Amino acid sequence: MKLSNFSSTITLLAVLGSTDLALGVSLLHPTEPDVVQGAIRIHGDDAYPVYMRRLLPTDAPRARYTRFKQETVILKKGTVRREGANPLSSDILFERDVPITLRDGITIYTDLFRPVGDQRVPAVVAWSPYGKQVFQGYAVVNPDVRGAFASESNITYWGRQLAEDGYDFIEWAAAQPWSSGKIGMAGNSFLAISQWHIAASKPPHLAAIAPWEGATDILRAAATSLGIGNLGFEEAIITTFSGNNYVEDSPRMYLNGTFYNKYWKNRTPQLSNITIPAYVVASYTNLVHTHGTFDGFHNILSKNKWLRVHNSHEWLGFYQQEHTEELRKFFDRYLKVKDWPALGLKSRPFFLHPSNSLAGKPARRQGSVSYEIEANTTGVTFSYKVPGLVEIIGYIKVRLWVEAKGSDNMELAIKVEKRDADGNAFPHFGSAESTEPRGARQYLRFPQGTRQESLNTS
Repeated sequence: MKLSNFSSTITLLAVLGSTDLALGVSLLHPTEPDVVQGAIRIHGDDAYPVYMRRLLPTDAPRARYTRFKQETVILKKGTVRREGANPLSSDILFERDVPITLRDGITIYTDLFRPVGDQRVPAVVAWSPYGKQVFQGYAVVNPDVRGAFASESNITYWGRQLAEDGYDFIEWAAAQPWSSGKIGMAGNSFLAISQWHIAASKPPHLAAIAPWEGATDILRAAATSLGIGNLGFEEAIITTFSGNNYVEDSPRMYLNGTFYNKYWKNRTPQLSNITIPAYVVASYTNLVHTHGTFDGFHNILSKNKWLRVHNSHEWLGFYQQEHTEELRKFFDRYLKVKDWPALGLKSRPFFLHPSNSLAGKPARRQGSVSYEIEANTTGVTFSYKVPGLVEIIGYIKVRLWVEAKGSDNMELAIKVEKRDADGNAFPHFGSAESTEPRGARQYLRFPQGTRQESLNTS
Protein backbone atom coordinates (compact mmCIF):
# COMPACT_ATOMS: atom_id res chain seq x y z
CA MET A 1 0.00 0.00 0.00
CA LYS A 2 0.97 3.64 -0.34
CA LEU A 3 0.11 6.64 1.78
CA SER A 4 -1.63 9.40 -0.14
CA ASN A 5 0.77 12.22 -1.00
CA PHE A 6 3.70 10.20 0.32
CA SER A 7 6.27 9.18 -2.23
CA SER A 8 7.75 6.13 -0.51
CA THR A 9 6.18 2.68 -0.32
CA ILE A 10 5.28 1.71 3.23
CA THR A 11 4.75 -1.60 4.96
CA LEU A 12 1.93 -2.05 7.45
CA LEU A 13 3.26 -3.59 10.64
CA ALA A 14 -0.11 -3.77 12.42
CA VAL A 15 1.54 -4.06 15.81
CA LEU A 16 -0.75 -4.32 18.84
CA GLY A 17 0.47 -4.14 22.41
CA SER A 18 3.69 -2.51 23.50
CA THR A 19 6.11 -5.17 24.66
CA ASP A 20 9.02 -3.48 22.86
CA LEU A 21 8.39 -0.03 24.27
CA ALA A 22 9.87 1.75 27.26
CA LEU A 23 7.74 2.05 30.39
CA GLY A 24 6.71 5.64 29.70
CA VAL A 25 5.25 4.66 26.34
CA SER A 26 3.56 1.53 27.69
CA LEU A 27 1.67 3.44 30.33
CA LEU A 28 0.45 6.01 27.85
CA HIS A 29 -0.49 3.53 25.13
CA PRO A 30 -1.46 0.01 26.28
CA THR A 31 -2.61 -0.59 22.69
CA GLU A 32 -0.67 1.16 19.96
CA PRO A 33 -2.12 2.78 16.89
CA ASP A 34 -1.19 1.46 13.46
CA VAL A 35 2.54 1.65 12.83
CA VAL A 36 4.11 1.78 9.38
CA GLN A 37 7.53 2.05 7.83
CA GLY A 38 8.21 4.96 5.53
CA ALA A 39 11.03 7.30 4.58
CA ILE A 40 11.92 10.93 5.17
CA ARG A 41 14.49 13.36 3.81
CA ILE A 42 17.40 13.89 6.20
CA HIS A 43 20.78 15.54 5.70
CA GLY A 44 22.79 13.20 3.49
CA ASP A 45 19.90 10.88 2.61
CA ASP A 46 16.82 11.55 0.47
CA ALA A 47 14.94 8.48 1.72
CA TYR A 48 15.96 7.49 5.23
CA PRO A 49 13.75 4.66 6.61
CA VAL A 50 11.68 5.58 9.67
CA TYR A 51 8.79 4.24 11.69
CA MET A 52 5.55 6.21 11.53
CA ARG A 53 2.35 5.92 13.49
CA ARG A 54 -1.16 7.00 12.66
CA LEU A 55 -2.07 10.54 13.72
CA LEU A 56 -4.85 11.51 16.09
CA PRO A 57 -7.98 11.91 13.90
CA THR A 58 -8.92 15.51 13.16
CA ASP A 59 -12.42 14.97 14.58
CA ALA A 60 -11.11 13.81 17.96
CA PRO A 61 -11.98 16.26 20.79
CA ARG A 62 -8.33 16.49 21.80
CA ALA A 63 -7.38 17.68 18.31
CA ARG A 64 -9.38 20.92 18.80
CA TYR A 65 -9.62 21.24 15.02
CA THR A 66 -12.38 23.57 13.85
CA ARG A 67 -12.67 21.88 10.44
CA PHE A 68 -11.24 22.88 7.07
CA LYS A 69 -12.85 26.04 5.70
CA GLN A 70 -11.38 28.47 3.18
CA GLU A 71 -12.74 31.94 3.88
CA THR A 72 -11.79 35.58 4.34
CA VAL A 73 -13.44 37.54 7.14
CA ILE A 74 -12.79 40.74 9.08
CA LEU A 75 -12.48 40.25 12.83
CA LYS A 76 -13.76 43.52 14.29
CA LYS A 77 -12.01 45.55 16.96
CA GLY A 78 -13.27 44.60 20.41
CA THR A 79 -14.15 41.04 19.43
CA VAL A 80 -13.53 38.45 22.16
CA ARG A 81 -12.78 35.14 20.45
CA ARG A 82 -13.33 32.99 23.51
CA GLU A 83 -14.24 33.42 27.15
CA GLY A 84 -11.40 34.89 29.20
CA ALA A 85 -9.44 36.17 26.20
CA ASN A 86 -8.55 39.81 25.62
CA PRO A 87 -10.60 41.80 23.09
CA LEU A 88 -8.97 42.48 19.73
CA SER A 89 -7.24 45.87 19.73
CA SER A 90 -7.89 46.56 16.03
CA ASP A 91 -9.72 45.21 13.00
CA ILE A 92 -7.96 42.13 11.60
CA LEU A 93 -8.29 40.56 8.16
CA PHE A 94 -8.42 36.79 8.68
CA GLU A 95 -7.68 34.53 5.71
CA ARG A 96 -8.25 30.91 6.62
CA ASP A 97 -6.72 27.76 5.12
CA VAL A 98 -4.71 29.46 2.35
CA PRO A 99 -2.92 26.80 0.22
CA ILE A 100 0.87 26.76 -0.32
CA THR A 101 2.68 24.28 -2.57
CA LEU A 102 6.09 23.13 -1.34
CA ARG A 103 9.04 22.17 -3.55
CA ASP A 104 8.04 18.48 -3.69
CA GLY A 105 4.46 19.27 -4.73
CA ILE A 106 2.91 18.80 -1.28
CA THR A 107 0.18 21.32 -0.39
CA ILE A 108 -0.07 22.70 3.13
CA TYR A 109 -2.51 25.26 4.48
CA THR A 110 -1.99 28.38 6.54
CA ASP A 111 -4.06 30.91 8.42
CA LEU A 112 -3.16 34.54 7.82
CA PHE A 113 -3.93 37.48 10.10
CA ARG A 114 -3.07 40.96 8.82
CA PRO A 115 -4.18 44.60 8.99
CA VAL A 116 -7.23 45.60 6.98
CA GLY A 117 -6.20 47.59 3.89
CA ASP A 118 -3.64 47.41 1.11
CA GLN A 119 -0.51 48.34 3.08
CA ARG A 120 2.54 46.10 2.74
CA VAL A 121 3.60 44.77 6.13
CA PRO A 122 6.26 42.44 7.54
CA ALA A 123 5.13 39.02 8.72
CA VAL A 124 5.81 36.84 11.76
CA VAL A 125 5.62 33.07 11.21
CA ALA A 126 4.69 30.59 13.94
CA TRP A 127 5.81 27.16 12.65
CA SER A 128 4.27 24.16 14.41
CA PRO A 129 1.76 21.32 14.08
CA TYR A 130 -0.22 22.52 17.10
CA GLY A 131 -2.98 24.59 15.53
CA LYS A 132 -4.14 28.24 15.29
CA GLN A 133 -3.69 32.11 17.32
CA VAL A 134 -2.03 38.28 16.59
CA PHE A 135 0.68 40.69 16.59
CA GLN A 136 0.02 44.40 16.58
CA GLY A 137 1.18 46.03 13.36
CA TYR A 138 2.19 42.83 11.56
CA ALA A 139 0.80 40.01 9.52
CA VAL A 140 0.84 36.79 11.52
CA VAL A 141 1.11 33.61 9.49
CA ASN A 142 0.19 30.36 11.22
CA PRO A 143 0.70 27.32 8.97
CA ASP A 144 -0.54 23.80 9.46
CA VAL A 145 2.77 22.15 8.64
CA ARG A 146 3.26 19.09 6.45
CA GLY A 147 0.81 16.42 7.61
CA ALA A 148 -0.99 18.52 10.23
CA PHE A 149 -4.80 18.67 10.04
CA ALA A 150 -5.78 19.16 6.36
CA SER A 151 -2.20 19.60 5.07
CA GLU A 152 -0.97 16.77 2.86
CA SER A 153 1.64 14.09 3.60
CA ASN A 154 2.95 13.15 7.07
CA ILE A 155 4.25 15.11 10.05
CA THR A 156 8.02 14.96 10.40
CA TYR A 157 10.10 16.19 13.29
CA TRP A 158 12.95 18.67 13.09
CA GLY A 159 15.65 18.26 10.48
CA ARG A 160 16.14 18.61 6.75
CA GLN A 161 12.51 18.10 5.70
CA LEU A 162 11.17 20.66 8.17
CA ALA A 163 13.93 23.12 7.24
CA GLU A 164 13.19 22.82 3.52
CA ASP A 165 9.46 23.25 4.12
CA GLY A 166 10.11 26.29 6.30
CA TYR A 167 12.44 27.78 3.69
CA ASP A 168 9.75 27.42 1.01
CA PHE A 169 7.12 28.90 3.28
CA ILE A 170 9.24 31.94 4.25
CA GLU A 171 9.92 32.72 0.60
CA TRP A 172 6.22 32.29 -0.26
CA ALA A 173 5.22 34.74 2.49
CA ALA A 174 7.81 37.30 1.33
CA ALA A 175 6.44 37.19 -2.23
CA GLN A 176 2.80 37.90 -1.31
CA PRO A 177 1.29 41.24 -2.41
CA TRP A 178 0.54 42.19 1.21
CA SER A 179 4.12 41.50 2.33
CA SER A 180 6.94 44.01 2.79
CA GLY A 181 9.37 41.18 2.05
CA LYS A 182 10.75 40.96 5.60
CA ILE A 183 9.78 37.85 7.57
CA GLY A 184 10.40 36.96 11.20
CA MET A 185 9.71 33.89 13.30
CA ALA A 186 8.56 33.67 16.92
CA GLY A 187 7.43 31.07 19.42
CA ASN A 188 8.56 28.69 22.12
CA SER A 189 9.14 24.95 22.50
CA PHE A 190 8.38 23.19 19.17
CA LEU A 191 8.11 26.61 17.51
CA ALA A 192 11.52 27.64 18.90
CA ILE A 193 13.26 24.41 17.88
CA SER A 194 11.81 24.83 14.38
CA GLN A 195 13.34 28.30 14.19
CA TRP A 196 16.87 26.95 14.75
CA HIS A 197 16.46 24.53 11.82
CA ILE A 198 14.71 26.90 9.41
CA ALA A 199 17.09 29.80 10.12
CA ALA A 200 20.05 27.45 9.56
CA SER A 201 18.74 26.78 6.04
CA LYS A 202 19.15 30.56 5.40
CA PRO A 203 15.95 31.64 3.60
CA PRO A 204 16.90 34.96 1.93
CA HIS A 205 13.87 36.84 3.32
CA LEU A 206 14.06 35.60 6.92
CA ALA A 207 15.23 38.75 8.69
CA ALA A 208 15.02 37.89 12.42
CA ILE A 209 14.07 35.08 14.80
CA ALA A 210 12.86 34.91 18.39
CA PRO A 211 13.33 31.35 19.72
CA TRP A 212 12.07 31.36 23.30
CA GLU A 213 13.12 28.13 25.00
CA GLY A 214 14.03 25.66 22.29
CA ALA A 215 16.25 22.59 22.61
CA THR A 216 19.02 22.05 20.07
CA ASP A 217 20.17 18.46 20.77
CA ILE A 218 17.00 16.39 21.01
CA LEU A 219 18.72 13.08 21.77
CA ARG A 220 20.41 14.50 24.85
CA ALA A 221 17.53 16.73 25.91
CA ALA A 222 13.89 15.72 26.11
CA ALA A 223 13.96 12.19 24.72
CA THR A 224 16.69 10.32 26.52
CA SER A 225 18.35 12.14 29.42
CA LEU A 226 21.88 11.40 28.18
CA GLY A 227 21.09 8.04 26.67
CA ILE A 228 18.84 6.66 29.41
CA GLY A 229 15.48 5.92 27.83
CA ASN A 230 13.00 8.50 29.11
CA LEU A 231 10.38 8.77 26.41
CA GLY A 232 7.27 9.71 28.36
CA PHE A 233 7.50 13.41 27.49
CA GLU A 234 8.06 12.89 23.78
CA GLU A 235 5.30 10.28 23.72
CA ALA A 236 2.91 12.77 25.33
CA ILE A 237 3.77 15.38 22.70
CA ILE A 238 3.44 13.09 19.69
CA THR A 239 -0.06 12.00 20.72
CA THR A 240 -1.33 15.60 20.48
CA PHE A 241 -0.55 15.82 16.75
CA SER A 242 -3.60 15.48 14.51
CA GLY A 243 -4.02 14.86 10.79
CA ASN A 244 -5.20 12.47 8.10
CA ASN A 245 -2.04 10.37 7.74
CA TYR A 246 0.99 9.57 9.89
CA VAL A 247 3.63 11.13 12.15
CA GLU A 248 7.30 10.24 12.43
CA ASP A 249 7.48 7.84 15.40
CA SER A 250 10.47 9.31 17.20
CA PRO A 251 10.15 7.20 20.40
CA ARG A 252 10.19 3.98 18.36
CA MET A 253 13.17 5.23 16.35
CA TYR A 254 15.04 5.70 19.62
CA LEU A 255 14.17 2.20 20.85
CA ASN A 256 15.06 0.51 17.57
CA GLY A 257 18.02 2.58 16.43
CA THR A 258 21.66 3.36 17.05
CA PHE A 259 22.49 6.28 19.30
CA TYR A 260 23.57 9.38 17.48
CA ASN A 261 23.54 7.97 14.00
CA LYS A 262 22.74 10.22 11.05
CA TYR A 263 19.03 10.14 11.93
CA TRP A 264 19.67 11.87 15.24
CA LYS A 265 22.34 14.15 13.80
CA ASN A 266 19.70 15.28 11.30
CA ARG A 267 17.65 16.56 14.23
CA THR A 268 20.47 18.79 15.48
CA PRO A 269 20.52 22.19 13.69
CA GLN A 270 23.65 23.69 12.18
CA LEU A 271 23.70 26.66 14.55
CA SER A 272 26.80 28.22 12.98
CA ASN A 273 24.74 28.84 9.82
CA ILE A 274 22.55 31.34 11.69
CA THR A 275 23.73 34.92 11.25
CA ILE A 276 20.50 36.95 11.36
CA PRO A 277 19.39 38.92 14.45
CA ALA A 278 18.02 36.74 17.25
CA TYR A 279 16.17 37.47 20.48
CA VAL A 280 16.62 34.33 22.60
CA VAL A 281 14.88 33.56 25.88
CA ALA A 282 16.09 30.80 28.21
CA SER A 283 15.11 29.59 31.66
CA TYR A 284 16.59 27.44 34.40
CA THR A 285 13.13 26.14 35.36
CA ASN A 286 12.11 24.20 32.23
CA LEU A 287 14.87 21.62 31.96
CA VAL A 288 13.59 20.26 28.64
CA HIS A 289 14.99 23.34 26.91
CA THR A 290 17.49 24.85 29.35
CA HIS A 291 20.76 23.45 28.00
CA GLY A 292 19.72 23.66 24.35
CA THR A 293 18.62 27.29 24.52
CA PHE A 294 21.86 28.48 26.11
CA ASP A 295 23.77 26.32 23.63
CA GLY A 296 21.82 27.84 20.75
CA PHE A 297 22.54 31.40 21.88
CA HIS A 298 26.23 30.59 22.35
CA ASN A 299 26.75 28.91 18.98
CA ILE A 300 24.76 31.00 16.51
CA LEU A 301 26.98 33.50 14.70
CA SER A 302 24.55 36.42 14.75
CA LYS A 303 26.26 39.75 15.36
CA ASN A 304 23.03 41.08 16.83
CA LYS A 305 21.72 38.65 19.43
CA TRP A 306 20.17 39.07 22.85
CA LEU A 307 19.56 36.62 25.68
CA ARG A 308 16.95 37.04 28.40
CA VAL A 309 16.82 34.52 31.24
CA HIS A 310 13.69 34.05 33.35
CA ASN A 311 12.48 31.72 36.09
CA SER A 312 8.85 31.12 35.12
CA HIS A 313 7.14 28.83 32.64
CA GLU A 314 7.68 29.36 28.92
CA TRP A 315 3.99 29.63 27.97
CA LEU A 316 3.09 32.15 30.67
CA GLY A 317 6.11 34.31 29.93
CA PHE A 318 5.41 34.43 26.21
CA TYR A 319 2.03 36.12 26.72
CA GLN A 320 2.94 38.59 29.47
CA GLN A 321 2.51 42.16 28.24
CA GLU A 322 5.99 43.40 29.13
CA HIS A 323 7.53 40.53 27.19
CA THR A 324 5.31 40.88 24.12
CA GLU A 325 6.15 44.59 24.10
CA GLU A 326 9.86 43.74 24.17
CA LEU A 327 9.35 41.32 21.30
CA ARG A 328 7.45 43.93 19.30
CA LYS A 329 10.35 46.40 19.70
CA PHE A 330 12.80 43.74 18.50
CA PHE A 331 10.77 43.02 15.38
CA ASP A 332 10.13 46.75 14.79
CA ARG A 333 13.90 47.20 14.63
CA TYR A 334 14.67 44.35 12.26
CA LEU A 335 11.48 43.88 10.24
CA LYS A 336 10.08 47.38 9.91
CA VAL A 337 13.14 49.63 9.75
CA LYS A 338 14.36 49.86 6.17
CA ASP A 339 17.49 51.63 4.94
CA TRP A 340 15.47 53.66 2.44
CA PRO A 341 12.80 54.59 1.63
CA ALA A 342 11.26 54.53 5.09
CA LEU A 343 8.10 52.45 5.52
CA GLY A 344 5.03 54.58 4.72
CA LEU A 345 7.03 57.45 3.22
CA LYS A 346 5.05 59.58 0.78
CA SER A 347 6.54 62.33 -1.34
CA ARG A 348 4.32 65.42 -1.33
CA PRO A 349 4.74 68.44 -3.64
CA PHE A 350 4.10 72.02 -2.51
CA PHE A 351 3.72 75.09 -4.74
CA LEU A 352 4.87 78.65 -4.07
CA HIS A 353 2.08 81.23 -4.14
CA PRO A 354 2.41 85.01 -4.63
CA SER A 355 0.74 85.37 -1.22
CA ASN A 356 3.94 84.00 0.37
CA SER A 357 2.33 80.70 1.16
CA LEU A 358 2.88 77.05 0.28
CA ALA A 359 -0.04 74.98 -0.94
CA GLY A 360 -0.72 71.51 -2.28
CA LYS A 361 -2.04 72.92 -5.58
CA PRO A 362 -0.56 75.44 -8.04
CA ALA A 363 -1.66 79.08 -7.82
CA ARG A 364 -4.57 80.02 -10.07
CA ARG A 365 -2.59 82.85 -11.64
CA GLN A 366 1.05 83.49 -12.36
CA GLY A 367 2.90 85.83 -10.08
CA SER A 368 6.25 86.67 -8.56
CA VAL A 369 7.75 88.01 -5.38
CA SER A 370 10.87 90.14 -5.12
CA TYR A 371 13.03 91.94 -2.60
CA GLU A 372 15.92 94.43 -2.57
CA ILE A 373 19.14 92.65 -1.70
CA GLU A 374 20.74 95.75 -0.19
CA ALA A 375 17.80 96.51 2.08
CA ASN A 376 16.68 92.97 2.99
CA THR A 377 18.77 90.34 4.77
CA THR A 378 16.00 87.75 5.28
CA GLY A 379 14.85 87.29 1.70
CA VAL A 380 11.30 86.06 1.16
CA THR A 381 9.38 83.46 3.17
CA PHE A 382 6.71 80.98 2.11
CA SER A 383 4.74 79.35 4.92
CA TYR A 384 2.60 76.25 5.35
CA LYS A 385 0.49 75.50 8.42
CA VAL A 386 0.62 71.81 9.29
CA PRO A 387 -2.92 70.51 9.97
CA GLY A 388 -1.85 67.84 12.48
CA LEU A 389 0.95 65.59 13.66
CA VAL A 390 3.34 64.86 10.80
CA GLU A 391 6.88 63.53 10.51
CA ILE A 392 9.09 65.12 7.87
CA ILE A 393 11.97 62.93 6.72
CA GLY A 394 14.01 62.40 3.60
CA TYR A 395 15.26 64.64 0.84
CA ILE A 396 13.83 68.10 0.23
CA LYS A 397 13.99 69.37 -3.34
CA VAL A 398 13.12 72.79 -4.69
CA ARG A 399 12.68 74.08 -8.24
CA LEU A 400 12.80 77.88 -8.68
CA TRP A 401 12.74 80.39 -11.52
CA VAL A 402 14.90 83.27 -10.34
CA GLU A 403 16.39 86.45 -11.77
CA ALA A 404 18.90 88.99 -10.44
CA LYS A 405 18.02 92.18 -12.23
CA GLY A 406 21.02 94.14 -13.48
CA SER A 407 23.53 91.37 -12.68
CA ASP A 408 25.01 88.29 -14.33
CA ASN A 409 25.89 86.68 -10.99
CA MET A 410 23.82 85.58 -8.02
CA GLU A 411 24.19 83.62 -4.81
CA LEU A 412 21.03 81.84 -3.67
CA ALA A 413 20.43 80.59 -0.12
CA ILE A 414 17.45 78.36 0.71
CA LYS A 415 16.37 77.28 4.20
CA VAL A 416 13.51 75.12 5.52
CA GLU A 417 12.66 75.49 9.19
CA LYS A 418 9.90 74.64 11.68
CA ARG A 419 8.10 77.34 13.66
CA ASP A 420 5.74 77.12 16.61
CA ALA A 421 2.20 78.55 16.80
CA ASP A 422 3.61 81.97 17.71
CA GLY A 423 5.93 82.04 14.71
CA ASN A 424 9.12 81.35 16.65
CA ALA A 425 11.64 79.04 15.00
CA PHE A 426 12.47 75.87 16.89
CA PRO A 427 16.00 75.94 18.34
CA HIS A 428 18.70 73.85 16.74
CA PHE A 429 20.35 71.27 19.01
CA GLY A 430 22.93 69.96 16.58
CA SER A 431 25.74 72.03 18.05
CA ALA A 432 26.99 72.17 21.63
CA GLU A 433 27.96 75.82 21.18
CA SER A 434 24.70 77.23 19.83
CA THR A 435 20.95 76.62 19.76
CA GLU A 436 20.38 79.29 17.10
CA PRO A 437 17.62 78.15 14.71
CA ARG A 438 19.28 76.84 11.58
CA GLY A 439 16.95 74.50 9.72
CA ALA A 440 17.84 72.55 6.59
CA ARG A 441 19.75 74.80 4.21
CA GLN A 442 21.59 74.86 0.90
CA TYR A 443 23.52 77.42 -1.16
CA LEU A 444 24.06 77.82 -4.88
CA ARG A 445 26.11 80.31 -6.90
CA PHE A 446 25.22 81.30 -10.45
CA PRO A 447 26.45 80.92 -13.16
CA GLN A 448 28.83 78.29 -11.65
CA GLY A 449 25.95 76.08 -10.50
CA THR A 450 25.32 73.17 -12.87
CA ARG A 451 22.95 70.21 -12.83
CA GLN A 452 24.58 66.90 -11.83
CA GLU A 453 22.34 63.95 -12.63
CA SER A 454 24.54 61.56 -10.64
CA LEU A 455 23.56 63.41 -7.45
CA ASN A 456 19.83 63.35 -8.17
CA THR A 457 17.89 61.81 -5.23
CA SER A 458 14.69 61.14 -7.17
